[in-house]
Amino acid sequence: MEKTKLINPGGSLGDIDFPIPEFKNFTELRNYMVLFHGYEVSNNLFFASEFNGKDGAEVGCGHGLITFMLSSHCKSITGFGVDNKAIGYAESLNHTFNFKNVKFQHYDGTFSNVQTAFDVAISMNVIEHVINPVKYLEEIYKILKTDGVLY
Repeated sequence: MEKTKLINPGGSLGDIDFPIPEFKNFTELRNYMVLFHGYEVSNNLFFASEFNGKDGAEVGCGHGLITFMLSSHCKSITGFGVDNKAIGYAESLNHTFNFKNVKFQHYDGTFSNVQTAFDVAISMNVIEHVINPVKYLEEIYKILKTDGVLY
């Protein structure tokens, strides 16, 4: 890791930025996640096997680190986030890692323009920041297949 970018991890900090390294490979990202979260976050994703071979979504993906962790389990995964700067950072990491099954998209509070239906979705550490949690969950329900699951 050489360069460091300043990034707001999803808007919850307002205009405050904090440094996140630019990773050269996925191993550096995993090591950073251990330092950032204080534990091996991929081991804490006890439900990750539910993503195996499925089309997944992470709503509230911030800078995409959890999205990347789940990507090894998914057929495809889309990270949705409200912070354009964080989404741009996630896209630059995706360009570095060259994951073919990962994409990121800006989320403006509604999924009315999303055409894809997902098998499984995750939203971690987000709902406590949402003004109307019921509306938020209803929006996520719109992008799930009939038998889809939200974690």
